[in-house]
Parts: sequence; C-alpha cells; structure tokens
Amino acid sequence: MKSRAIRLLSILLTLMMICCMIPTSVFAEEVEGNVQYIDQDGVTRECNVYYSISDPDGYISNGTEFAKGWYVVDESWTLKERVTVTGDIYIILVNGKTLTAEKGISVNGVGNLHIYGQEGNSGKLIANESNQTFVNL
Repeated sequence: MKSRAIRLLSILLTLMMICCMIPTSVFAEEVEGNVQYIDQDGVTRECNVYYSISDPDGYISNGTEFAKGWYVVDESWTLKERVTVTGDIYIILVNGKTLTAEKGISVNGVGNLHIYGQEGNSGKLIANESNQTFVNL
C-alpha cells in the first residue's frame, strides 16, 4: 500500500513538472475592430479580428509563444524571454509603439512571421540577443 501511494505521488509530481514546462502564451485579448496597416505591396488594408497585446506595466517577464493569428502592438511593451513563433503570425506595429524582444525571436520550421506598419511608419520592432540588435524596424 505504501509503495502504491509513493508511485501515485511520483506520477502526480511528474505531471506537475511537465505542466510547468509548457510555454506561456502572450497575454493577448481577441478584439473585433478595424486596424489599418500597409501590406507588402504598399496598399492600405484593414485587419478586423486580432489579438490586442497589452500589459498594464509595459513589461512581460515570462517566456512567450505566439500561436497563429493577427497581433496588434497597440502599447509599447518588452518581453524578457525569447519569443517563439509557432504558426503563421501577422504583427501590426501601431505608430509610435515599440515591441522589444530582449532575447530575440525564434521562428520554427512550420511558422512564418509577417510584420506590418501603418502609414506613419513609426512603429518599432527591436529583437536583441546578447546585447546585439538583430532587427530594428
């Protein structure tokens, strides 16, 4: 009976450890609205359903994973851990707002990262790794 309880406890602890290893998704809220952006051909388009990325403190310190979809950077914010892209991601940088990935952005083999700006071209993406800036749009 005692070994059975120990075995059950070990399984429970193993499952808890596995749950802790699952990446945390970006704190994002799905929004229906119209956000304009300039596409790759210079044409003004609208995105109607997207995730609005916002953090009241302007700083998110946990690991982050972008799942597929449209994301709008409508507040300047920073990610302390490396950003992982899993799927087709479309990011719209709102004028005057900055998205900073302190440890860079990783796009896996099945994902694509598309970055769009607005007419004023003043949104920024900064991705760093070891104090070197790789992307600054």
